[in-house]
Amino acid sequence: MNRKDGSISHLQAGEDWLEFQLRVQPRASSNQLCGWVEGVLKLRVKAPPVEGKANKAAMDFLAGILRIPKKQLEILSGKTSRNKRVRIWGIKPQELLLRIQELLCEQGRDSRGARPEGGQEEPPGS
Repeated sequence: MNRKDGSISHLQAGEDWLEFQLRVQPRASSNQLCGWVEGVLKLRVKAPPVEGKANKAAMDFLAGILRIPKKQLEILSGKTSRNKRVRIWGIKPQELLLRIQELLCEQGRDSRGARPEGGQEEPPGS
């Protein structure tokens, strides 16, 4: 769950790693970060859930968002499910939250992935 200070209570951190829940929606129209929903990071990937393609696309997308090498990411559980447990090495919780928030802001979304004004996009030139 989101706390007022912007942290996510479902993050687990070790000395040099971080774990969290990830929900992946395969066969989306585009790769997109959706935000945190009830402590789970949601994202959409274009790849189908066949032969690990959606998992690979999700890890590639996360590595790009977080600006870390792919080898620092691992799916711990849920390889055949939309719901996954992911471990990342070499990133602090604050860095993870900041980088995700930066991308959501670029997409015009808040930390939950919602658009301002009840989901309406702002008109161009506003």
